[in-house]
Amino acid sequence: MTDMTENARDMIDLSRRPDPEPAADAPSAPSSIPAEELERITADVVEAMKTVFDPEIPVDIYELGLIYKVDLDDDRTMHITMTLTAPGCPVAGEMPMWVHDAAAQVEGVEKVKVELVFEPPWTPDRRSAPGAEHAVEAKDMTEKKQALTISDRAAERVKDIMASRGAGYLRVGVKKGGCAGMEYVMDYITAPEPLDEIVEDKGVTIVVDATSLLFLLGSQIDWDVTPISSKFVFRNPNETDACGCGESVTLIPAQTTH
Repeated sequence: MTDMTENARDMIDLSRRPDPEPAADAPSAPSSIPAEELERITADVVEAMKTVFDPEIPVDIYELGLIYKVDLDDDRTMHITMTLTAPGCPVAGEMPMWVHDAAAQVEGVEKVKVELVFEPPWTPDRRSAPGAEHAVEAKDMTEKKQALTISDRAAERVKDIMASRGAGYLRVGVKKGGCAGMEYVMDYITAPEPLDEIVEDKGVTIVVDATSLLFLLGSQIDWDVTPISSKFVFRNPNETDACGCGESVTLIPAQTTH
């Protein structure tokens, strides 16, 4: 069994399975699954978990720390204990099935059971590389350059909206979605989250989600007005492609130098 609630998530070691507890004077019974196969399944299930993403955050659920525990019984039934970033997550009903389907593809696993728990609750410090490392790298880069800026007309529009909503911050980020892979998100909030990057520009306090920071580094938020529409847009140097309707984009993280 592997317990991942203490942030020790560098690997899933399926050979560590103390349940049921052996008697004090009895040696642990060896697994009927060969050690070499357990090692291979360990690597494969990690990769399987990395294919599942929280749609609100462009980091896979393994790196986010949403997988708490993985068991593999001798009959090759895999038990996965997982959580969500919040109980009200809009995909609370779907994500356990995504995890189930990903794990079921691992060769050597005959059956998968997924349990969704909220104790202990998820906190941002459970994130590991590349999620947390990307955030740290991005914060290092922002010491040398401002993470992002806002145009004069966008700033005025944001101030009007925040005043009408009683908000003190503009929070921006990216999430997985759309035909091009990612979508920009904006929200008006009263307080930032832990690890958020805070930027001041033109009288607007902008909060950047830590896991989105490398994707937005160097961007400008603008207010685009055309004869048929008006909307916020991101002038982003990390954008490599966009869908035809402009609702989703392809982004690469800003390159860090050490």
